[in-house]
Amino acid sequence: MKIEEWWARCLIGFGYWLIRLWVRTLRFDLDDRGGVVQAGAQHAFIFAVWHNRLLLLPSVFRRFVSPRHAAALISASRDGGLIAALVERFG
Repeated sequence: MKIEEWWARCLIGFGYWLIRLWVRTLRFDLDDRGGVVQAGAQHAFIFAVWHNRLLLLPSVFRRFVSPRHAAALISASRDGGLIAALVERFG
């Protein structure tokens, strides 16, 4: 779903910067039982997270498992379109 409304793009931009600011205030304790961080980029992984952790996932992924490519499965609903646009801003 393409976000075309100006207010939605502003909301996504604001949310992006707000999440980046919020993540800077958090302390992470990484429990890497699966060896994802040490594994090479040629290994593929599937991450499953609770929906209340979804907003942190792009920042955590960028910080700890950076050189890999990622994709997210997000619903095709209107609110899913907003979340998809926000996650896309994180790369």
